[in-house]
Amino acid sequence: MVVADRGIPEYFRPEYYDEINSILRLESEPLEALKTYAASAANDDHLRGTIMRLRDALFRPGGGEAVSSETARSLMDDAAKPFGRDAGMFHAIVLLSEMRAVRDRYRQRRIPDDILIDTFSDVGVWMRHSKQNRGVWGIGVPGWLFKHVACRLFKIGRLQYYHMPWDKKAHVYRHRTTGRLSVFPAGGVRIRRDGWVDGTNGRYDEEGAWDCFFEAGEDVIVGHPTTDEGRVLRERATLPAGEWELLLREGSPVLDVHVQEGEKLDPEQVRDSMRRALTFYRSHFPELDAKAFVCTSWLLCPAFSRILPPESNIAAFRRTFRLVPHKDNDAQLFERVFGTDRATALTMPARTRLQRIVLDQAAKGEELVGGSGFLPAYQVESP
Repeated sequence: MVVADRGIPEYFRPEYYDEINSILRLESEPLEALKTYAASAANDDHLRGTIMRLRDALFRPGGGEAVSSETARSLMDDAAKPFGRDAGMFHAIVLLSEMRAVRDRYRQRRIPDDILIDTFSDVGVWMRHSKQNRGVWGIGVPGWLFKHVACRLFKIGRLQYYHMPWDKKAHVYRHRTTGRLSVFPAGGVRIRRDGWVDGTNGRYDEEGAWDCFFEAGEDVIVGHPTTDEGRVLRERATLPAGEWELLLREGSPVLDVHVQEGEKLDPEQVRDSMRRALTFYRSHFPELDAKAFVCTSWLLCPAFSRILPPESNIAAFRRTFRLVPHKDNDAQLFERVFGTDRATALTMPARTRLQRIVLDQAAKGEELVGGSGFLPAYQVESP
């Protein structure tokens, strides 16, 4: 692991990874793999040049801030294609080359070191995934980890948060007196006759599907109401506009919630994390507003609040969010619960209670699918 040219940037040198490992907390094997690959890249003109150019494209475009996450994912995927099995390690070196700047940005915002360390524990999680699934160390989800390095995603307690504009085509209204919530899909959203978004789980309703109507006027709000599970009702509802306030719509600023694997999803820890997140953003990013917490995940399968035991942590997490119309499938659910695809899972014996429940419900024809929901910020602040 000798780097001959002393003019080579620090992120090609083994000692750099010893330094940043005070943040990453990687075990010895992935740490040594990083050092070895970085040193080999330092002595390979083509590889070194590719890493340096990509790094500049991601973090120094015209001397400005990091590019968007979507652009970063595209740039990294394209650049890594020639490197085959080493693509994940290529991604790791590019992303981790920015860690000194990350540490500086945290300090400029006065963000505590424990949040820095917790946030970047995800590097170890995804490097282990790469080793388990591909047989090599690296980062197989560079677009996801870019959010961490660009200081746009933070782990605060049990949950991770990413500030973003809400991307769901829905309108959420709150009654000014009672606080009751009403959810309407945007006009044009196509719904199957069973109330789910057309295309859910790859099933389209050619004869019975219909398009949502929505209109918000000065006097009334008219649309198709949505159940707590995200199922859309065909009969329209009319609300007196003066009694309701718009709480959330597509483009509203929200905190997108993600659940890092490895720990129990304890309801008290979830609620504590959300409260801390509101305090965190108001203290360290006062320019950012957040109307609600939102989440899109297999954990929000609409059926979970009905088919799982009431004491289940997953069921409690599902009930935390009010679901909205959302087209998804069951691929992630079966991958996370069984570690494989649906077809294979249906041939396997159940080894856990969750697996047994999922298999039983699938046999009954239950619609098992990922969900998307929201929790207004004011409900987290309330005692």
